[in-house]
Amino acid sequence: MTYANEIRRQVEAALCAGLPAVTAALWRAYGEGKMTEAEAEALSDLIDGHRSSDAGQKGLSQTGMR
Repeated sequence: MTYANEIRRQVEAALCAGLPAVTAALWRAYGEGKMTEAEAEALSDLIDGHRSSDAGQKGLSQTGMR
């Protein structure tokens, strides 16, 4: 399994509170040359999307619209 695939799996399984650690692992792996810039950017976008989706879900649950 590649580092990019492992980090993608972690992003998909992480709660919003766990995303900073996954983000740090992503950029550490990129800095160590374990993934390409394209892979790192794609995973960063995935993390941003995951954060947005968690924020949207939180907003819905707080307003009772879930």
